[in-house]
Formats: sequence, structure tokens, C-alpha cells
Amino acid sequence: MTEYKLKAFANPFAFLPFKSSFLSCKFQSALGKMLALKYRMRGLCTSVSHKICGKYIFVAVAFSQKPVGIDIEPLIPKSSALLQQFTEKEYRVLNIDTNSPDAPQNQRWNAFYTLWCAKEALIKKLNLTEDKRLDILPQAYKKSQKNLRADTLTLKFQNQIFKVKIKTVVCKNTPLILALAV
Repeated sequence: MTEYKLKAFANPFAFLPFKSSFLSCKFQSALGKMLALKYRMRGLCTSVSHKICGKYIFVAVAFSQKPVGIDIEPLIPKSSALLQQFTEKEYRVLNIDTNSPDAPQNQRWNAFYTLWCAKEALIKKLNLTEDKRLDILPQAYKKSQKNLRADTLTLKFQNQIFKVKIKTVVCKNTPLILALAV
């Protein structure tokens, strides 16, 4: 089993909130690249994701001896047109019927960001271009029985099966979805 460690964090789902008023996005991006370079020089594969949300920049970094991909997104509803990015079949893997009037809006957005982050993490792990997102299909979703553990979304790409760990956390009163493709 691959071991994941982050400097100052024992959890593979680690993020660093920065106030955007103190760090410009350009500086933050350079910081992430420096961290990645530091671990690449040690022979480790790295992945960095960052998002600006309000006055904070959230950064997720993962490294491993095998290719790895990580993505982070704030769980904030946007244009409902985004919900059309995925098919009903993809949402059903997450046990969400987006056509049902009974499905709460926050459940729909949670499903959207779960799919989005998982696919982004896999794209980074496999070093694919963004246009391959449509070729990545969800197969199964397993909720963790323990609150501290991550859920697992199984994805299929070119007849290969990949497992992506999904976790929802709250930092600085902002709910975030993290996906780690190992």
C-alpha cells in the first residue's frame, strides 16, 4: 500500500488555507509548485490543487511513490447549468436522481462536485487532457462506514478501473470536497 504524507500533516487530505489578501494567486501557485518540486526531487510523484474562495485560497498537496492526482473544490452552488455536465446515469451511481423534485438542492451540488473532483483527480494522476473527462465513467460509489474515513468512487477509463478517495471537510466555515486518485 502506498503511504501518503504531507509536510506538517498526517492526513492525505490536507489543505492549507491562506488569506488571499496576504498571498496573491501567483505567489500561491509558485508555493505549490515549489512544494511539488521539493518532493519530485526526492523521487516522489506530486499533485497540487488550489481554489480561491472568498478571502481564502485553499491548497491541497499530495505526493506518493506512484502517480497521484488531487483536486479540491468549495461546495458552493453556482449556475444550475453546471449540473448538466454529467448524465443521469453518472448521478445514479451516487444514488442521486437529479430529476426527482424530492432530491434536495445541496444533495445535487454535492453529487456534482464529487463527480467533478474525482474526474479532475484522475485526469491529473493519468496526466490526461481535460477533453478526456467525458471518457471517464463512474462505476460504483461506496460510503465510508466511519465518519473519519473517505468515501470511494470507482471510475473506469479505457477499460481500466481506478479508485478515487472522496472526503468532505469544513475549513474556515467553507465546505470543501477533496478527491485523491491513487
